[in-house]
Amino acid sequence: MAISLRINQKVDIDFTKFTFGFGYSPNEVSNDDFNIELSAIIINSERRSISENHFVFYNNLTSPDGALTHTRDLLLVSNADCEDDESILVDLEKVNSQVQ
Repeated sequence: MAISLRINQKVDIDFTKFTFGFGYSPNEVSNDDFNIELSAIIINSERRSISENHFVFYNNLTSPDGALTHTRDLLLVSNADCEDDESILVDLEKVNSQVQ
């Protein structure tokens, strides 16, 4: 099941495993190549990162608890299609106990 979200849109989920996928297309006006990075941070109730390693991105692909896994980094996108170019797998059952 896919859900496409818009800026500031919220959605309730009732499952523990899902994937955030991010797709984009090149600038049709200039046709320049570009790169956009997908990242995620696991935070506590005070909205602070639990540790540096809980920031998942192209240079840190998995959180220490295994709750987040960055699947790949597409270094250069030109002629991107409608599929996700980067994604992060989420497993809420593995989230650190400090997260509320």
